[in-house]
Amino acid sequence: MKNNGILLLPSLVSAFLIGFYSPANSAEDASFIAVVKTQSFAQFNAILPMLDEEEDDDDRKPIAFEIFVQGTSTGAINSGSFSGPGSVASGSLEQDGQRWFFDEFFDKKPQLDNAFPGSGDYVVNLEGENDGSQSVTLNFSAENYPNVPFITNFETLQSLNASTAVIVEWDPFEGGTADDHISFYINQENSSDGGTVYEAPNPGEPGALNGTSTSLTLPPGTLDPDSDYTVQIGFYRIGTADTSYVNSVTAFGKRTRFPMQTIAVTDTQQPSLRESSPSNEDGGITDNSVIMFRFDEPMNQNVDFSQAINWTGVDPSKFSYSWSSNGKRLFCNYADPLPLATAIGWTLSPVEGSSGPPATRFEDLAGNSLRHAPRSGMFTTAAVSTAGQPDVDWFYLIKARYFNQSSSSTTSSEDYNVNVGFGLNGLNTVFPVELTFPGGSSVEMDGRGGGSGQDENASYTDKGDLDRFVPNGSYEFSFESFNDTPRSVSLDLTPESYPDPPFIQNDAALQAIDSASELTVNWDAMPDPGSDDYIVVFITNSEDRSLFFTPLMGQSGDVITSAIPATSTSVIIPADTLPPGRNLTLNVAFISVSDKDTLSYPGATGSAGFATVTSMGITTGGDAISPEMDMLMMASSQQMQFMVNGEAGMTYTVESSNDLVNWITESSQSIDMENGTGLTGSFFYTAQGNSATRSKFYRVREGSGAPSGSD
Repeated sequence: MKNNGILLLPSLVSAFLIGFYSPANSAEDASFIAVVKTQSFAQFNAILPMLDEEEDDDDRKPIAFEIFVQGTSTGAINSGSFSGPGSVASGSLEQDGQRWFFDEFFDKKPQLDNAFPGSGDYVVNLEGENDGSQSVTLNFSAENYPNVPFITNFETLQSLNASTAVIVEWDPFEGGTADDHISFYINQENSSDGGTVYEAPNPGEPGALNGTSTSLTLPPGTLDPDSDYTVQIGFYRIGTADTSYVNSVTAFGKRTRFPMQTIAVTDTQQPSLRESSPSNEDGGITDNSVIMFRFDEPMNQNVDFSQAINWTGVDPSKFSYSWSSNGKRLFCNYADPLPLATAIGWTLSPVEGSSGPPATRFEDLAGNSLRHAPRSGMFTTAAVSTAGQPDVDWFYLIKARYFNQSSSSTTSSEDYNVNVGFGLNGLNTVFPVELTFPGGSSVEMDGRGGGSGQDENASYTDKGDLDRFVPNGSYEFSFESFNDTPRSVSLDLTPESYPDPPFIQNDAALQAIDSASELTVNWDAMPDPGSDDYIVVFITNSEDRSLFFTPLMGQSGDVITSAIPATSTSVIIPADTLPPGRNLTLNVAFISVSDKDTLSYPGATGSAGFATVTSMGITTGGDAISPEMDMLMMASSQQMQFMVNGEAGMTYTVESSNDLVNWITESSQSIDMENGTGLTGSFFYTAQGNSATRSKFYRVREGSGAPSGSD
């Protein structure tokens, strides 16, 4: 349920209330001031938005404190600052044209509330060209966030005719009034001029959106054909106001970004191969897998596969082919189990060009041939057969709430989410997997073709949003399988039964862990567990990548082979599982199972339930694993290749310099934990060069982000 795509804004508050109020008096330097707490969400299907935890422009996070000042001209305000209540640090405002702003972003809502409490005075100070020194004091009213904006005609907005009027519709702003505000604007993806193509009118202007608005109509020609857009709609509930200088307010806001696409008038764009599964050079592929190719647009299905695909290592005549309903995915199903311990190669459109008939090559519906053809790849199958197993291994739906633990107590972290997933015994053997919600709405969990399974989650900051989009009730999983008959399994997410939060006992020992030794984690017993209830323990690093994870119901694991029974009060983590010198997060989850099904899909386990998770920071001793550069080689006269060794699950950045003083970022890459050996792993980096850069220097550092600058 997760996706990517970032909306670029000079200031997020500028999406809020540009020109929301007219000046209260004849002041010349400023027209409006706002102090705002906001939460950002993303919607990528017709079912539910989710906390926008992938919003990473300038390392922005989904929870924000923002101050916004609208100047009357670029030079009207000379400087701005603010101070907050109690221990809140003072800060300076930054200028962006006529706008002055301050923003700070957080992962979690409690972090925001601790840094910028809801009680006390927030004082905004301005030095104006005409008004001189001015101060405005604002207080937040009682916390009163609006509901999450939800687009109701999402599917329609993914295939628009730019020459006609476009209507965008959303669920009502609950309790919204004419005094509240709805922001709305559109950015064009990959635009060379900053991308903003539309902003809703300001209040008081024709077409302005207030808290009672539920739709907006874009005139014909507002959008370009064959274009991708990112749209953001924001609900802002106005709190307190002050008019002693200019109209100034506090507000609580929630905003949702979503994609919008227009169709092409004439399609001249070549289609691209987005993904092959198995991936190129993958190994250990199970022999019951289905090979999948994913394209970036619907493809012409009138293809002579005997000519359009060359296979090696297998008998081409044993393949059968089928397309997904949207024509973007091609599934290649082998009649027998794939041969064991075999390198299998493929080439798409092996003879490219106008000389061959269209049926011998891959092309889109407009007749454009595959970009960069021929396209080739290979993978290697496992040595041991898994044929005969059911295509589906397990599936689940869990609603969860989260707590944080200090040494003596647990407190709510105001995090709520839904976790849904399924596991397959081979790659791409099920397509699609459809999840039907109470009330009949459904979504395909096709992800990137399914692969060997999918685990997704949608997060919220309050339980009301979670229950609105993921209500308690009956959910149906529908599986279309290549080897099994179609199956539909209903799981009841009722009655609501969140367990008490787990309490971790040996917290002191967990602050000085010897990673080279076996580690025992202890917790208080789960109160009154049911016969199907169980416990999950997982540990994540600073990049939120899992280092240790015990299985869910129906899963099997390498270290802990099955789910931990609800009666257990400890788990042993083997030596050399956790990296040294790191601050990590330990999570213990009590899971109350509301429904379990092992019969409707023979060989597969389905479960639904409610989880309560306690998180606690833990620390390993010793020195962290440092990155190293190794195996320098010349890939060609213009290319140099070297290996980066480091800690599995961490991201490293390769930087270059011509003078050993000024360094620029070349590439950032994570070390895949699955391909690492124990705690360490590696990746290859290929450096491009020429005769003018023979004295170029390289180094590698931990983390990602902007260039490190001079040192």
